[in-house]
Amino acid sequence: MAFGKTPTGVAAGVAAFPVGSCCLWLYVLLAYTNTNCKNIQVIPCLNSPPKVLFIDDDENFVFALESVVPPRIPSQFVIHAHDVDLLLKDEADLLLREQQMFMAVVNGEHRVPLMAAADYFMWPGRKNIVSVLVSDHYMPAENGVSLCARHSHVGLQRLLLTGTPDSELAIDAFNAGSIEHFLPKQTDGMAVKLIEAVEIRHAASLQARSRLLREALSTDHGRSLSRLDVWSAVMGHLERADVTDFLVLDQPFGILGATPRGDLVWFAIEDDASLRELELVVQEATEFKVKPRDVRSAKLIPNLDLAAQVSGVEPTTSPGCPLGEGLYLAAFPFKVCA
Repeated sequence: MAFGKTPTGVAAGVAAFPVGSCCLWLYVLLAYTNTNCKNIQVIPCLNSPPKVLFIDDDENFVFALESVVPPRIPSQFVIHAHDVDLLLKDEADLLLREQQMFMAVVNGEHRVPLMAAADYFMWPGRKNIVSVLVSDHYMPAENGVSLCARHSHVGLQRLLLTGTPDSELAIDAFNAGSIEHFLPKQTDGMAVKLIEAVEIRHAASLQARSRLLREALSTDHGRSLSRLDVWSAVMGHLERADVTDFLVLDQPFGILGATPRGDLVWFAIEDDASLRELELVVQEATEFKVKPRDVRSAKLIPNLDLAAQVSGVEPTTSPGCPLGEGLYLAAFPFKVCA
């Protein structure tokens, strides 16, 4: 079903779409999973909610879009190209700042990568990054291909809405690097397909922006997390902790997550070798009230890295939860002192 002029018709077109029943991380997973094996091809080392900018000069179509885009996709809707320019004027600077912050994480700035990662979640600018631009092609002041080509930033995914006869034009724009995706407006089930395309494009934005984090993962850590069963178990723990945003770290190995309320949780991931190292540490460390054998068996895991790197975090332990492949996860909620 194509978008029509009546919003009610459009809304009916998405009645079968399971809004809210599929978490964004699943889209990340599906977008980069080899369906012929049990491994993820590209580990999603960054997750954050999308921010999408829609432009179409047809106000009725924009109104229709507003009625069908689900709340899980924060969006802005405009009808003039200059509004896009205004809303994206800081995009390059925001994306550059994000990469600088990730560089501080992977380089272990001042030997406190966890603090550097926490700084990222406390940075207000990350919520202003537009991950997907959706543009109509035929507009009076400037066509969509030209508009998308002008806003070329690594991390900004551009989706072009075209007329039925414009597939060759869209393919040329794709091959020229002016857009990353196109969708004819007259496509059957347009509303559903547009929402799916936007979420897949957002996943691609996260992939591009998290390249530094992904490349910093050791071969062993990357291989462990690439298993679907392990990754699914990890995501289950994040969901139960109400974590929506996260970064995957290599040193120390784990995931730093943030909830919608801004609370932070460090999910330490340990294997047999690191548990043996922790066992030796707690034998000498009086601040951790835990038996070494309990650490070795992953019954209790100390927050050694977190307590050492983040000011104000007290030494403590948390039960180790098996992930498979000899990996264990322990969750540590914490606050950062101002």
